[in-house]
Amino acid sequence: MRSSNLRAGDATAHASIASLTVKGLQGAASFINSNVSAWTLGTISIRAVQADNSDQPFGITGHSVGSYTRDGTRLPKPAGTLPFDSADDYVAQLSWV
Repeated sequence: MRSSNLRAGDATAHASIASLTVKGLQGAASFINSNVSAWTLGTISIRAVQADNSDQPFGITGHSVGSYTRDGTRLPKPAGTLPFDSADDYVAQLSWV
């Protein structure tokens, strides 16, 4: 997923993305300069994030997330509005979308 924006609904249309899986190729970055956002995010699983994006933030944003895994590591169910995962310019966070 390179230089892409995947957005379901907006702040008033509480749409959802049931699941997103970015498997990638061995030895290559697979989630690059892309944004995914929805009011509700179900299961998110991404591998090989290219975190350096020339100081341009990108990542995952939702009001709620069912489960989240990056590079094979599943993080506890996030709560609050602070980023629950970050690496360099990549940020995964809960907020109003």
